[in-house]
Amino acid sequence: MRPMIAVRFSSSVVLDLTRADQGDSGLERHVEALARARRVFVGRDAELEIVRSALDSPEPSIAVLYLYGPGGIGKTCLLGAISDLAERSHRAVTVIDGRNTDASPGSVLASVDRHIGDRPRVLLLDSYERLRVLDDWIRTDFLPGLPATTLTVIADRSPPSAGWRTDPGWGDLLRIVSLRNFDPATSAAYLTPARVPEELHDEIIGATHGHPLGLGLLTDVFVRGGDVRVPWPPDLVGMLLRRFSIPSRGSHIAAPWKCVRSPG
Repeated sequence: MRPMIAVRFSSSVVLDLTRADQGDSGLERHVEALARARRVFVGRDAELEIVRSALDSPEPSIAVLYLYGPGGIGKTCLLGAISDLAERSHRAVTVIDGRNTDASPGSVLASVDRHIGDRPRVLLLDSYERLRVLDDWIRTDFLPGLPATTLTVIADRSPPSAGWRTDPGWGDLLRIVSLRNFDPATSAAYLTPARVPEELHDEIIGATHGHPLGLGLLTDVFVRGGDVRVPWPPDLVGMLLRRFSIPSRGSHIAAPWKCVRSPG
């Protein structure tokens, strides 16, 4: 019989990682709430610099920034930071999220706000894996039909299809970036605003390998008075990702844009 591996989020909510039948007993709602409330944006300086350069240049060198990485790596939170950056640059921001947009050309077109005046647009395509069935249409028809001043940022769980890499029409206009786990310094910058003591940093970073979702969850364990010194399983992050997905059903729409930049 396997031992129970549990994460206590509060006095009444315990996540047993060994169970596959958690159901909807309040745990999912709790996880959604902590994901909204406790996201802290740190790092990703190189990716933000790519966007900043494209926004500041009178003739942007790229038209599409394609970000990809596994669940919980911080893609949606990064899109929120990019949205803030775009708004500060007086750009119109349009978000199309595959989690609440039907994978049809009509639904995608209906999600695009046509009434933005003369302001250049930044288009954010989140959860692109849900729109993959439209990949050819988006690449060859939809995006080329947008104004030339449009900067599109795609967030996907998988690398771009071969069509993106081989289509001569995109060439240098496309930048592809693989999002990785945080390095130890960035992970520490994530933990510090939550007042996690420095002596616990190595323990938490070692258990999560710098994975943003894992960092967020163990930070929440600490903030709520839980013990982060327990013997975490070697594949803690994998177990977390198999147990639940990042909040959906519309609850994530407002939350990601509240990510804040960590000082320094």
